[in-house]
Amino acid sequence: MTSQYPWHPWTTDLAQKEDGQRVDLTDKTFEWWYFDTIMEDGSTCVVNFLSKPPFLGGPTRPILQFNISPPTGQYIQKVLFADPSTYSAASDHCAVTIGESSVEGDLHTYRIRAKADDIEADLTLSRVVPGWRQGPFLTPDEAATLWLGEQIVIPSGTVEGTLTYNGATQKVRGTCYHDHQWGGTAAPQSAPSGAKLTSWYWARIQAGDHAVVMAQIYGAVDNGPVMPVMNLWMLARGTAITFDDTVGALTVTPKGGTPKVPGSLDITWSPNAAPKTPPPLGTVRFSLSSAQEIANFSDGRYLRYVCPVTMTSDFAGETFSEKGSAVWEIMHLD
Repeated sequence: MTSQYPWHPWTTDLAQKEDGQRVDLTDKTFEWWYFDTIMEDGSTCVVNFLSKPPFLGGPTRPILQFNISPPTGQYIQKVLFADPSTYSAASDHCAVTIGESSVEGDLHTYRIRAKADDIEADLTLSRVVPGWRQGPFLTPDEAATLWLGEQIVIPSGTVEGTLTYNGATQKVRGTCYHDHQWGGTAAPQSAPSGAKLTSWYWARIQAGDHAVVMAQIYGAVDNGPVMPVMNLWMLARGTAITFDDTVGALTVTPKGGTPKVPGSLDITWSPNAAPKTPPPLGTVRFSLSSAQEIANFSDGRYLRYVCPVTMTSDFAGETFSEKGSAVWEIMHLD
């Protein structure tokens, strides 16, 4: 499957190596494989395998970020720094090991076994919406020139397995998401416009048979006002994807709380039928409120939430309103 918009080329025809190691393991590269789940019982689980802290130079320093939020009560967050000798990542498919934890998959099905102190996850993820790639596949040298490259492998899928926390093991099932990111620390930390990047919002949303992945990245040029400089957007119904990444099409409005920690987000997406050509194809709207914190890294510079959502849309002539759930996050880069 390829994009119906020729000015935003993308494809779902991926090779297994696209979820393998994308950049050579050097002092000037980093890489991570991210997985999140929202379970039917209201719990969540997020597992992230990192070769080292992102955006920083230095030798391999593998990290397992592992979070479980029970249906009620305080979430459990673990950050495990493992011995570099325990880290490995295959280049021909996803097969990553950090300490006692591992993940392996083939673009369709993934098995995660994660362990950190007294919490464990044994999960099988199955793809529903196919992964997609913007532009051409990049070689390791080309990928290392990016400030941040991203491969969305499971925009939406199902998950089942077990979670162990608070001294008990629970059988779980629900929805899942998986992406894979990488970059070169020597690459300029800026958008193509030359803006210095300052923060981002990211979310993955499931509402009925619709799935959305979105990100809005903010920056400033020459110490000017902070504004959106890069966007990511994917809308799927069932297994069919519609995609547009036009900066002007996506609006994220934080509400309540503080500028760094808003209480909720309103999201709208209104792409045009062609570049700079009205009328818009329609609008998709989300309200992300009643957010529950499920992770807090770097003293509040990287926060993750789960929340209910309401999605309304008249996109491409299809009018509907659906309720669902979302995992979303805020990253502060300045």
